[in-house]
Amino acid sequence: RILKRLKYLFLLTIPAGVIALAVVELALRFAIPASTPPHSYFDTEAKILRLDVAGPRTGSTTIGSLAQQRSRWRVNNMGWNSEIDYTTGERGKPLIAIIGDSFVQALDVNVQDSIASRLGEALDGQYDVYSFAKGGAALSQYLHFSRYVNKNFHPEILVFNVVGNDFDESICDVSYPVGMMCLHDRKPEIQESEINLYVPSRLQRWARKSSLIRYVVFNLKISP
Repeated sequence: RILKRLKYLFLLTIPAGVIALAVVELALRFAIPASTPPHSYFDTEAKILRLDVAGPRTGSTTIGSLAQQRSRWRVNNMGWNSEIDYTTGERGKPLIAIIGDSFVQALDVNVQDSIASRLGEALDGQYDVYSFAKGGAALSQYLHFSRYVNKNFHPEILVFNVVGNDFDESICDVSYPVGMMCLHDRKPEIQESEINLYVPSRLQRWARKSSLIRYVVFNLKISP
């Protein structure tokens, strides 16, 4: 008799749990939309971590338990958050390239309100303004970005957005993020690190499809 009751309880619990999970998923997709950051991609040729042009090209970042702050991002043709597409060919205007971390990447504001977009407006279209940035990048990665930018875009002006933690987080013993370059302190020399390949696991690919998991990770910031 006890086993029979447990069986019925089991049969009732599983469907109820599935239904509850489905309701939560729908609620965090439409009522309180969980953040949907763009996918990242590691360019093995340039050894650059950028945004994935094969993933979603537009989406929204939401902040807070009730998604109080909302913004729109756009992945351009070359894998950067920008309202304009980039070209490596000839341009009719001089180019300003802005390099930095999450401040410059600007996923927490609407793409048209990024530093690059605002600067382009302030200069009244006299310059092209491109941004090259990734959240979590430090000064060492800015150096790596600048090599990629100089080689492919030949800017007239390079602008580096430097904040306080860019210095210590450039040291590998402090921070060694996947897909980015840091510096080894080999006294009396400083050596550049190898760049570890970034490849999302199958579990990560599955998890980012879940509104509930994205809500916990990005909105509540319970998990890194």
